[in-house]
Formats: sequence, C-alpha cells, structure tokens
Amino acid sequence: MASHHHIPLFLLNRWASDGRVFSYHWSNGTSEMRENRRTSIQSACQFNDSGSIRRVSASSGDASDQDVFASYVDAPAANALDTMLRQGVSGLTADQRSAWARLISSFGARTPEALHPLGTADGRNPNQLASARGDSQFCAQSMATERLERENPVLERTIPIKMAMELAADPTKISAVAAMEWWLRRFEGKTLLFSDRPLLTQPRIAQPCGIVLRDPSCLIILPVAPNTVFFATADPKIRAKARRAPKGKLVNLINEETVWRAAKYVYAPNGSMAAFIHDRLAGKAKGRWHPK
Repeated sequence: MASHHHIPLFLLNRWASDGRVFSYHWSNGTSEMRENRRTSIQSACQFNDSGSIRRVSASSGDASDQDVFASYVDAPAANALDTMLRQGVSGLTADQRSAWARLISSFGARTPEALHPLGTADGRNPNQLASARGDSQFCAQSMATERLERENPVLERTIPIKMAMELAADPTKISAVAAMEWWLRRFEGKTLLFSDRPLLTQPRIAQPCGIVLRDPSCLIILPVAPNTVFFATADPKIRAKARRAPKGKLVNLINEETVWRAAKYVYAPNGSMAAFIHDRLAGKAKGRWHPK
C-alpha cells in the first residue's frame, strides 16, 4: 500500500524543529484531543491509496507519484517562498510568481478527497470525475473529457496523481491567481497554526482547499510560517479590509479557520496553542462551535 504526501513538506517544515512538529487531532473513540509532540513531518499529511492509485513502472519513463508534485510544483514554490520571506512579494521574478501561483492552484487537486475519486474513476465517467475534483470552473470538465477520450483505456495504468496535476496546471487558473495582488503579513509574538488542509480561501466551499476564482471577492489565505501569512485577492476592498484588521483579531480568525478546515490534524511549532486547539476541536466534534 503506497502513501502520498498531499501537503508540501517545505511548508510544514517551517513549523518543525529537528524535523518534528506538535500535532493534534480529535479521537472519536476516546472523546478527547490527542497531542503528539514528536510528529515527524515525513509521517504527517500522508494518506494511503488502498490500491486505488495505480503506479506505472519505472521503465515507462514516468516519474513516481511521490515526485510529480514535489519536483514540478513544490521545489520552485519553495524557492519563491524563500524570496518572499527575505525580500517581500516585490522581490519575486516572473518565473517565481508563476511557480507560487501554480502551488496555490494545486492545493485542491492534491488532497485525498480529490485523488481518491481519480483513482476509482476508471476513465468511464468524465463528468463525475470533474465534479468529484471540484474544478468544473476554468474548463476542468473539458480537460478531463479530452484526456479520458484520448487515453482510455490507458488510464488503467496511469497514476491519478499525474492526472490531478494536469488538471491543477490549468493556465487560466494559474493566471487568475498570478494576476491578484499579493502580500505577506507578519505577526511577531503570535503563533499561527497549520493543518492538513492549509489553504484557507474565502468564500468557503465544500471542496477542501478549493478556490472560487470567479468570485470577485475571493481571498486566498495561506499560513507560510508560524508568524507569517500569505494573502491574495483581486478585490481592492477586500484587500483594504484585511490590511486594516488588528493583528490579534486576524491571527485568531486565521487560527480558528485553520482548525475548522482541518480534516483531522492541526500542527503547531510548540505546545502554547494546545488549549486553543482543544476547545475548538472539541466544539467542532460536538457541533457546538463554528468560526465566525
């Protein structure tokens, strides 16, 4: 049974010390929060394909599914993030900006919720496939249909993660993200959380890490370090509102959204946020809490 990292490790690593983070999840069996202070980032944000994600042989010339996103998307994005953290958004080259936009666009395609339907589709129902992917906008249905018609039944031996990457690499989608105004906001003295579904877009949609790019008020929020958040929007009013928000209030809102969007795990650099996470995980599990 193969396992796959669906969150870029270069991001999670910024919350780590010696390659380990504090992880938190709610146990339905014991009705309590579980804390692990020594979670390896290599073991975090993985899922098992249960045989539904087929591998191609090395002789086929294809990169392994583990390497597809890591080399094509994550490595260039990591370089872009290093530049943003050192020089600000204005320090990015055109290629780095494109690489970061590609990473943002990829989040919705690489979650277990997206990859499992790809693994079980068998190439027989492109409309169902595109719907399950949550990317009906920006021509995802036509892309899926074209590929399914072109490669059926070759899909029987093609790893779905590569198909997901093709859908995520829609140039229209990447261009829409790249055209937004970007900025970083640092929160010195505050601690930001990270989760197994870290992209926090507004407005919310059912698809984990999905982005409603056609909504003019779309706001992209991504914690990129324990004290730094990346923002992007095309709406000047949304941008001004986010920039005016008091730091303490904004950090609280982002951390609450992080816990709410998490599928299971919330990550922190230390144990200082344990009580905050516990109260919200418990409220979420018992239906007593919802972020504002």
